[in-house]
Amino acid sequence: MQFEEKNYAEAERTYRTVLDQDPTNRDAWSSLAQALRMQEKHADAADAFVRSVEGSKGHMVAYGYYDAATEFASAGQKDDAIKALAKALAGGVPRARVEKDPNLASIASEPRVRQMLAAK
Repeated sequence: MQFEEKNYAEAERTYRTVLDQDPTNRDAWSSLAQALRMQEKHADAADAFVRSVEGSKGHMVAYGYYDAATEFASAGQKDDAIKALAKALAGGVPRARVEKDPNLASIASEPRVRQMLAAK
């Protein structure tokens, strides 16, 4: 409700309270990440996205790492962004999506990223 009302700071507090009770709640980690993203708390959002998918299986895991990569990049944490992006690509995120995403522009010219995108 708070998130839908764009009360992101209050939503963040609520999700943190849920996580205090159950730190393994992946849905709460994902929701926290979204609330942090909306507040432009990029590094914290990236960490929360990673926590939301750690130890999970399935195709959505790749998109969690992709979201983490965009947030790490926005936070200026290039190495972490590249590591998360590698996991996203390995999980099946389309390379074309990466090439067009302005949130990844700060790492797009990095040799490691160019190598990942060139690999088929």
